[in-house]
Amino acid sequence: MPISSCSPVMSATREYYINDAGAQVDVLARSAFLRYREALGEDIGSIPEGLYPGDYLKPVGGELAAEYDVKLTTMKESEWLPIVRVKAIAMMMDVIKDDLAALNVHFDVFFSERSLIEGGRDEVGTTIEGLRKSGEVYEAGCRHPKVDLLRIGKIVSRPFSVQRISAMTSIGHSRNRMAAIPILPPILPTTDRKLIVAS
Repeated sequence: MPISSCSPVMSATREYYINDAGAQVDVLARSAFLRYREALGEDIGSIPEGLYPGDYLKPVGGELAAEYDVKLTTMKESEWLPIVRVKAIAMMMDVIKDDLAALNVHFDVFFSERSLIEGGRDEVGTTIEGLRKSGEVYEAGCRHPKVDLLRIGKIVSRPFSVQRISAMTSIGHSRNRMAAIPILPPILPTTDRKLIVAS
């Protein structure tokens, strides 16, 4: 019997998760700002270590120079960084979308990680707290398999990680699943070799 005649028709939403939050995009913005200064005619020399040296940021610098002229150079970093970050992310996403289209890869939704934390919000933390209150997650401590013993003199502490695990079995799934990335908390040595997890 053909599979299509006995299988239900299913659809899925294709979502692209845009990694546009955190230190990585700030590095991108600072790198683009350097290209902006270059576009204004400044000799920027070699790209400092820690910034992105690729020529792909030159068009971003050119766009910023055309739009703002020298205005951004008169601002503090805390003022120009968000402006440059938005422009750099937008232009990089245009490049990524063009590449995906060339490969015939299409997404229904482009979801911004930054939207989870903008305006002082913490959507991830709020969601986890909601699941905890409803009894859908539990926390468990376990030995971290990839970290050796921490030795300080004769004092030995074994590192633990705290994992938040979604209690999926309570809503019909066959197994529980991780709900968040494991956290490796600070380990404090103790003279009686008991483990202290610093909160």
